[in-house]
Amino acid sequence: MVELSGIPIPLPLSLLNEEKVHKIYYRSIDNAANAEDQKELTVNVDNSPPTASLQVSGPKYEVGDGDETMTFVSPSSFVSIIASDGGKIPCGISYIEYQIDAEVWHAYSGLFATPAQGQHYIKFIEF
Repeated sequence: MVELSGIPIPLPLSLLNEEKVHKIYYRSIDNAANAEDQKELTVNVDNSPPTASLQVSGPKYEVGDGDETMTFVSPSSFVSIIASDGGKIPCGISYIEYQIDAEVWHAYSGLFATPAQGQHYIKFIEF
């Protein structure tokens, strides 16, 4: 905590929870009333998570609706993941990872082939 004119100010500053561009002006003053020049820091607050969707190109057949949709594909089908970062001040997508059948996570770098024949589950996450 610091004091400004006898008023305690808690640290870290928690005033930056609104999604927008914030300008923070600051300076220090010592006990002899010597003050440095005012400084400025611009902070962009992005509280909106990214969103992603999985798309299949090539032969496919879908049954069901919403979260209960089952997609049938062929060996010539490919999967892509489309991600975007919304909000008032988006900072962009850092990376996307995907996982097939609870195996290791892979960094997504573009289209990937569908797995071998059988039922498979594909998970994905974006940051």
